[in-house]
Amino acid sequence: MDACVASVLINAVFFVRCQTDDCVLQILVAHCGVRLSLASELTLHGAPGAPLSAPASSLRVSDVTSVQVPEDMPIDLRAKLMVCLIHLKQAECVQALQTMLFR
Repeated sequence: MDACVASVLINAVFFVRCQTDDCVLQILVAHCGVRLSLASELTLHGAPGAPLSAPASSLRVSDVTSVQVPEDMPIDLRAKLMVCLIHLKQAECVQALQTMLFR
């Protein structure tokens, strides 16, 4: 496992246990290439090592309308993302990720 992926996973596990799901989403956006579309028509995306395309404070997790995940994202990080979305009551996003997971 890549050191960066391991670090992201450790942080994601910690923040999921603390139920700070917005932090997990910010980490996944900033370091794993996850793209979040928000109700405000804002899209948050990042590249490994690059800053977010929008300030992290503008992320209101209740506004997430869709999620795009890179094909090469490890399954354990996908699972953490799904757990966060379940905590945030984002059923449509979870169903889309679940469908992608079981293809």
